[in-house]
Amino acid sequence: MRIALLSASAEHPDFPGERLAFRRFVGKTVLAHQIELAVALDCEQIICFASGVSQDMIACQKLAERAGARFSLIESNRQLAGLVTAADQLIILADGLLCDNTVALDHLGKQTAILAFPAEDAVPLGHERIDQNTAWAGVMHVHGSLAEKLNQLPEDSDPISSLLRIALQTGAKTILMDDTLLKEGHWSLNEAPEVRTSREKAWFARLVTPAPYHAPGLAIAERVGLRLARDLMGGALERLPWLIAVASGIGAAGAVALERPLVGLGCALAMTTATAIGNVFERLSSGGKPSSAKWRIGTVIRLAGDVLIAGLLSATITAPIGWLKLFIPLVLLALLWMGERRGASPWRISYADRIILLSVLYPAAIMGFTLEAACALIAIVIAALYLVPNGTRDELDVEEPSKRLTAD
Repeated sequence: MRIALLSASAEHPDFPGERLAFRRFVGKTVLAHQIELAVALDCEQIICFASGVSQDMIACQKLAERAGARFSLIESNRQLAGLVTAADQLIILADGLLCDNTVALDHLGKQTAILAFPAEDAVPLGHERIDQNTAWAGVMHVHGSLAEKLNQLPEDSDPISSLLRIALQTGAKTILMDDTLLKEGHWSLNEAPEVRTSREKAWFARLVTPAPYHAPGLAIAERVGLRLARDLMGGALERLPWLIAVASGIGAAGAVALERPLVGLGCALAMTTATAIGNVFERLSSGGKPSSAKWRIGTVIRLAGDVLIAGLLSATITAPIGWLKLFIPLVLLALLWMGERRGASPWRISYADRIILLSVLYPAAIMGFTLEAACALIAIVIAALYLVPNGTRDELDVEEPSKRLTAD
């Protein structure tokens, strides 16, 4: 069995009383980020050294259990020896470490090793020196048999540091990593709050590229989403954009049933805006890596939203021929979907901008010009599709407007 060994005991050297493990980064504690890494490394059990239980610790325990891992809180080395057997594998993370999960997964996914940095770069940043030239990066993968040797040490010895020394004495492999990770802030132990804030902004920018301004509705909504994410990510309000989107969608559907299409269009505008913000939150919380399942769900949500928009627009159109009321909105939306797939690649995101679409059609509907506005938009889209050189289908990923939020 693979077991993660974490610690939440150390305090920041420059900020007494502040535990390194409970500093917050993009809305989550450092310990929560470490638990996510442990789960990604297929750890079935997570053991944490700490004295006392806090709300942050309880939240971390729930996070681990939701991911399917057992969580054990211990206070002594002897307790650890009773939880780990010689057949187990240990993933050990230094107290307070924030690291690049992708790099850790690449190096420790299938092999036992101690990750290290050049000492001259890492030691001044708080990393423990291994020898004259290297310092521990704060992550290692070792055999569970090493835990038994803690019983031979004084009870008050630091378990993480002791296991590092034991692993080195038994000849564990050391992997020297690129010090660029330290210099660019992707790997840190105890940075000051202002450095952490700067790193958060860089982390957001690395994961998410907002829509360009030729899709103005999405561009504004996604930038608002990035700003809100700094305050809401990891908290109880993280799902708020999705809750607003769902509530607005229900309101729009109810407005159709009650024959109040103008109210429904207002709800649809709120729904599309909240969805764009929610997509930003979703991408950030998943580390910028959407799954194929999310691709299908995102497409279904967009199709359902467009059906709703078509029905609302139809209800505001006055036409001499009844079927034109629905035909015109369907043609408009079909052309927009075609533009997303076959239009000139720099402009494809513009066709996906339902926020600006509704921002144009909602005032037109209030003034009674929905038909004229929709026909004008159809003409514009057709002109754009045939006058601007087309790209190939492979150039666009069409899960949803915000799947274009790219990860480096």
